[in-house]
Amino acid sequence: MINKFRLILGLFILVGIVFFQSKSTFALETDSFSQISAAVIEFEVKGDLGIQDAGAITAEWMISALAKTGHFELRERVLLAKVIEEQMFQSSGMVDEQTIAAKAGELYGVEAIVTGSVLKWGRIISVTARLIDTQTGTILKAADVKAEDVSEIPTRIDELALILSGQEIRSIIVVEPLPSPSSERVLGTWNWFSGKRVTFRSDGNVYRRNGKIAASWTVDGDVFTVNWRGKIWVDTLRLYDNGTVLRGSNQFGIGIRGVRVK
Repeated sequence: MINKFRLILGLFILVGIVFFQSKSTFALETDSFSQISAAVIEFEVKGDLGIQDAGAITAEWMISALAKTGHFELRERVLLAKVIEEQMFQSSGMVDEQTIAAKAGELYGVEAIVTGSVLKWGRIISVTARLIDTQTGTILKAADVKAEDVSEIPTRIDELALILSGQEIRSIIVVEPLPSPSSERVLGTWNWFSGKRVTFRSDGNVYRRNGKIAASWTVDGDVFTVNWRGKIWVDTLRLYDNGTVLRGSNQFGIGIRGVRVK
């Protein structure tokens, strides 16, 4: 009887130890990225982009994009790469993303950092973002977008943030727009980024599902302009992916995306 009691007690203790370890272990490696405390580090610039402070600007865009995903608890606007690099260089002379991540965790108590690089090679501009565990230095998620026009980059940062938050999207590689599409190429029904469904018709209007007019649209070459009724939003869009995606931004720089309903 005593031996049986000891066995049961031992099992309870073992289960308790396993539970405690599982709770105390940093588990960012799953796809459940709910409310990770994180800091964004200034992005490294490689190549001549012709834009001053491009690394800091990209990091600022990333902060806003990460906040919109709802998966990150951002500890103020921490752009501390230069501060940490100076501290680490003075102490050891060794500076890399892993040591910066560890230092950020130590100084600010964050579970992860988001950093990356903006690179130009020939005509191609690439933005790479990485989510790094501050305890282990492990790269938990990484994503990149590419474009030939630097003006496309601001509208693509949201895609990077979605991937870092664990939300996979269909494609993150920029596909060249269709050459001079006629107005008919945009006609049809689209799933809009806001969650609504709209229909572009040949009368130059965009209709809601209830049949009411939501906006008007025009085309100039390969650029479609959508003016939303009763609002100040004006979207400038192009067709991508063989006419199945409408993508661009409004006059405030907010990314706009619609996917054709098959």
